[in-house]
Amino acid sequence: MSRKIVITGAGVGLGRAIARRLAADGETLILLGRTQSKVQAVADELGGSAIAFGCDVANPDSVR
Repeated sequence: MSRKIVITGAGVGLGRAIARRLAADGETLILLGRTQSKVQAVADELGGSAIAFGCDVANPDSVR
C-alpha cells in the first residue's frame, strides 16, 4: 500500500536522495522546497508519484 509522504528540502541533497529512495519503493510523495524549479525537477524525474510545491517551512505565510 502506498503512503503519502511529505519531504521538506526535496530539491537538493538529502531531501532529494530520500525522495528518490521512497519513490523507488512506490510511495506517493509531496515534495517541498524553497525553490519551486528545483523541487519540480525532482518531481519530473520521479514521475506521477510525486507532486512539487515551492514552500519555505520556516515562513508561516508560505506554509499557508
